[in-house]
Amino acid sequence: MLFHYSNFKVEIKNLKFTTEDSMIFPKTAIISLLDENDHVMAVELLGHLETDKIYERIENEEDINLDYCYVNNFSLSIYRDNRNLDKKTYVSLSSFSAQNAFFDSKFGVDFSFAHFRD
Repeated sequence: MLFHYSNFKVEIKNLKFTTEDSMIFPKTAIISLLDENDHVMAVELLGHLETDKIYERIENEEDINLDYCYVNNFSLSIYRDNRNLDKKTYVSLSSFSAQNAFFDSKFGVDFSFAHFRD
């Protein structure tokens, strides 16, 4: 992935995305990386899993593999708030991986009070 870009745009398609490790995501994110003049410098294809589905996996204590995934608006604060948990309750993440993932959030990616198992 190109790391020196000024902006980006994302388009989500209802097409399955399969990683090189044969992991399947239900949707594909097309990420266009733009320079300072909004010219496309590179295009990346990643899997996409809705944030609510990630939260379900956390709640069910399932492994969370977000390798080669576009993750939008992930927040453990929101996760706790939606489940009426105290703001400082630790959230256990089972076998968490996010290699080559693209996290995107208008309010900041929040892993506060996370307990990473494995």
